[in-house]
Amino acid sequence: MLVALLLLLAGVEQNPGPAAGYSGDIQFGSININSAVHRAPLVHTTIADLKLDLLALQETKIDIDDPLAIKADVAPEGYGVLHVHRPSSKDTRGRMIRGGGLAIVYHHGLDVKAYRPQSVKTPTTFEHQLVGVKSGKSSGIIIANLYRPPDPWIAPPLFFDELADLLYTVTTTTCQDIVVCGDLNCHGDDQSTVDIRLTAVLDSLNLCQLVRSPTRNNNLLDVLACTDGHHLVHDVDVDEAGGVSDHRLVKARFSLGWRRWSPVTYSYRQLSNIDFNQFENNILSSSLFSAPAASADWFAGQLHDVK
Repeated sequence: MLVALLLLLAGVEQNPGPAAGYSGDIQFGSININSAVHRAPLVHTTIADLKLDLLALQETKIDIDDPLAIKADVAPEGYGVLHVHRPSSKDTRGRMIRGGGLAIVYHHGLDVKAYRPQSVKTPTTFEHQLVGVKSGKSSGIIIANLYRPPDPWIAPPLFFDELADLLYTVTTTTCQDIVVCGDLNCHGDDQSTVDIRLTAVLDSLNLCQLVRSPTRNNNLLDVLACTDGHHLVHDVDVDEAGGVSDHRLVKARFSLGWRRWSPVTYSYRQLSNIDFNQFENNILSSSLFSAPAASADWFAGQLHDVK
């Protein structure tokens, strides 16, 4: 009975127990956020609502000289972020111009690192971020997060040449599958197609563009492409994402065999803080001894009620 009373009356402490895991695909999203500086809380909400494990952002407008707190704020608790900043520039009055910028927000359960092949030439017509993503013992993938500013609105031939060079370099320097995402501003003749020159570049590298509906107004500007025929990417969809940006969010599942772990919390009572002599005296002087209940059920209630 003394042990039972100790367990009932002592303070409860929480202790995380062994993790319980579940197997599942990686939930992925990609969106032109049009300033993560002002939309970080909305990014957090989008990740939580859609249960995203990876989120590629374009046009973060986070400068390389911004405080670390601003750079890290785009990632919610339990997530990290990798940035690629647009080089700083000034207007004619000497004021800093914010623009561009790329980021990958990732769940801490994934192994995510910047991928930097030595032979990659820096493009002049678009921004790029290369990131390797691994899950457990899987070989992983390379994500190419891209942004082409819409100036000019119709992409010039140089853009397609530089894009082909970048993707060719990546495909020839790794055996991993490649996922291409981002805002390329290369709309096609209707709201379900992209520029035929972009399709030609992707086809030449055995990459298939999977987005089939408009991502901003009635134009398909944001793409998601992967190695054709490998069944890596599933359930591609375009989501309003609560209007977090003027672009819609492209979401999909990646089949990497990731095993995500969730902690299980146990409760225990901190007995080391109890004065056992005083506790015993309190019990002996209580109605538990002077007037015990007549049945086991009533006595259980009495154990709970006696202070």
